[in-house]
Amino acid sequence: GGGGGGTTAGRDGAGGQTTSALATSAARTAKATTQHQIRVKKKPKDDGISLGLEYLQCVRKFPSATLNHVVFHIRRMCKKVLMEYQLLEDLKLAQSIKEVGNVLRLCENYKKGKKGFNFDPQKAKRQREAREKRAYEEKCRKKYVARMERKAKRLGKSLEELLKATSVPGGHVYGADPSWLAESQSSSSSNK
Repeated sequence: GGGGGGTTAGRDGAGGQTTSALATSAARTAKATTQHQIRVKKKPKDDGISLGLEYLQCVRKFPSATLNHVVFHIRRMCKKVLMEYQLLEDLKLAQSIKEVGNVLRLCENYKKGKKGFNFDPQKAKRQREAREKRAYEEKCRKKYVARMERKAKRLGKSLEELLKATSVPGGHVYGADPSWLAESQSSSSSNK
């Protein structure tokens, strides 16, 4: 009866593999993982420009995204390099997918050295002022929403009933479709 006990000492109970076979298998897996990680590390660092250009190709091929969505995604993919070459505001001001592509290609040319980039201190100042203005506008909107939340609670109404489109004079409009607002403003000014 006990003759089989010595032959199963180096085997696991389920698969029948020896302990050394399991160790060899684990070593191969670790080696393959290490080789994979090395390949990933050797891959050149992407600054997002190529990904952004590829995204624009997809947008052209499958046109379902609005310009606002495209600008949003490109900004997320390429923000660092766009800021480096002072093109972030140019991207935000783009009026078409083609203009977005032109901004990315200009950025790519700067990166590759095909076009000389000159840092513009005046443009940097304008961009900083625009960011500060936008932050101020957002702060004003948050204060307005907080006031309306307190008022809605006091009156027993929903917040949506009280919120209106707001903007700082000459600033971004919050809570309204800008095309609708522009249309409304142009019709009211033509009626005067």
